[in-house]
Amino acid sequence: MRGSGDAPDVREYVDGAWLTPRWEHADGTGVAASVSVRRVRASTAPSGDYGSRDGRQAAPDDAVLDAHAAVYRLDIPAGLGDDAVLRVRWAGDVAQLRVDGATATDRFWDGSELVANLHDIGAGPDARVEVRILPLCHDTGVHLPVDAAARLAASADGLSELDDARIDQRALWREIR
Repeated sequence: MRGSGDAPDVREYVDGAWLTPRWEHADGTGVAASVSVRRVRASTAPSGDYGSRDGRQAAPDDAVLDAHAAVYRLDIPAGLGDDAVLRVRWAGDVAQLRVDGATATDRFWDGSELVANLHDIGAGPDARVEVRILPLCHDTGVHLPVDAAARLAASADGLSELDDARIDQRALWREIR
């Protein structure tokens, strides 16, 4: 697998032949790195019923997340550029990304990653960055994609897991002609 700092692996078809262009580094430092993660607190089972409005499930509020979500501390490395992106693979009801105690973004789980630009959310090496994951109970009333539903069904007591956290930052390359 190619790292973010490697030249692009691109070929073009010209006059019946595949050619591999030459590249020069234009800007930036490519990074593809894991993030150090520490679990600060395990999750506890919430009721799973946060109310409803017009027949739709309501979202849990911050008080529910504060009481029941697993809390993970992420250590953001120094020296990243403005386009560095945090990618968190997780499973649960809802994940909330907090920077210095303030909610930066959140997401209901459908099997995809929680993605945030570190510069945009103010998450640098001196910031307190936490991911809170509220457990998803087996009797949830929400629809899940097939893969996510299978993962929930395979879990013992509901689902609240942080699978991986990593940072991606691209380097820019220019084709030499």
